[in-house]
Amino acid sequence: MTDEDYQKDAARKAKNAEKMRRWRESNPLSPEKKAEEAERARQWRMANPERYREQQNTW
Repeated sequence: MTDEDYQKDAARKAKNAEKMRRWRESNPLSPEKKAEEAERARQWRMANPERYREQQNTW
């Protein structure tokens, strides 16, 4: 893939992410779903401490 292809792909993903953020803002998670998602994330962090640390450092 060329650099132009990567740029198009990144622009498309950014546009879709912005749409999802707007949608989620108007359709928030229920407290139960929010708790489920938090637990899922917690489990992932415990199972993948190296990747989690790497993510935090790059952020």
